Amino acid sequence: MTSPADLRNLHRFTLADTFRENSRNRPDQTAVIDGGIELTWPELDERINKLSNAWTKLGVTKGDVILWLGQNSFRILECLGAAAKTGAVLCVANWRQSRDEFAFVLDNARAKLVLWQEEEVGEAVQAARERTPQDDSLWLRHDAPASEPDSYESFLASGDAADPQTAPEPPEITESDPVLMLYTAAFSGTPDGALLTHGGVLTQSLMMANLQRIGPDYRYLNSGPLFHVATLMTTLATMVMGATNIFTPRVDAEELCRL
Repeated sequence: MTSPADLRNLHRFTLADTFRENSRNRPDQTAVIDGGIELTWPELDERINKLSNAWTKLGVTKGDVILWLGQNSFRILECLGAAAKTGAVLCVANWRQSRDEFAFVLDNARAKLVLWQEEEVGEAVQAARERTPQDDSLWLRHDAPASEPDSYESFLASGDAADPQTAPEPPEITESDPVLMLYTAAFSGTPDGALLTHGGVLTQSLMMANLQRIGPDYRYLNSGPLFHVATLMTTLATMVMGATNIFTPRVDAEELCRL
């Protein structure tokens, strides 16, 4: 018979538990493929733990925004997992924006950590940064070599591999806490950051998995923009079901055919 305590634990299930369960139950399953990078669920979960602990040392706490200014990458899932495990909120911004539009997002999001990309979008991002002098975020370049001190990989490597849940005082996160922020169209003149909760993401993912018949053997090509919920719906459903997400930075006909 199900006890009240069991029911409370069921309702505490968050997006972070998806990564933990897939790591435990699918040790040999490929979670992500991105260029020459291929990670199993345990490998991905370990990197998420390192990222979580690295940005906790930085001072990222529950409710802080982590801003992604770049194209499609498996690292977006890592950041989402780390946000889920720490109570932070990941914002994936439109990489096709102009300098002024990037500047608005930087000023509006007030991110604790900004993860940016040099290739193709770096010039506009850096110009926007110069227009927001009050910005005190830590900036890390996700496409920089791991040897560079301000690179994503260097930062991730500085974190401990233990799950934040095992800390003496683990963050208290519920299914009603926000975990993902996506900017809407500018209905009121400027975009608004719409917040999606753990429970909302999980419920939508299970619905999409059922509609699209996504199971553990599914392989999803992430070629659409991951700053848009229409692409993310299937990305997240594939993730929740323990299947494989394949990433390409942007649409390129020859590369899509190869993949």
